[in-house]
Amino acid sequence: MPKATRVQSILVSRGRFATLTGASAWVRRNGYSDVNADVSEHYWRFRQAAPTTFYPGSLRTIDLTDGVRAVVGHKLKATPKKAAPKKPKKAAPKKKAAPKKKAAPKKKAAPKKKAAPKKKAAPKKKTAPKKAAPAGRR
Repeated sequence: MPKATRVQSILVSRGRFATLTGASAWVRRNGYSDVNADVSEHYWRFRQAAPTTFYPGSLRTIDLTDGVRAVVGHKLKATPKKAAPKKPKKAAPKKKAAPKKKAAPKKKAAPKKKAAPKKKAAPKKKTAPKKAAPAGRR
């Protein structure tokens, strides 16, 4: 537990300060917050911190001056913050499924052979027409 104590509440006697205004002025003048004020039969209570932010069983009441007391205790290390509007959480990344058994490797198809480029047909040589044998000679 930490050695130093912190103030949880200031208790101001209603016998010393008959009005909330007078008690509140004393609290502010001595460096405390007067925002959270509660009234009981004998005291004006000015809460400085939530009791849940202190170690359980560490809160004690001490006298500060005539008619003014303080509730002090050992603060927790990580104090819970007031609930702020929560932003929607991002979806957690999906867990990868267990790896499946590897299937037998598929046979690769033989690569297609490239068709040889078609050769252009060579131009046909023109042949001279056959001469007919001269008539009369045989």
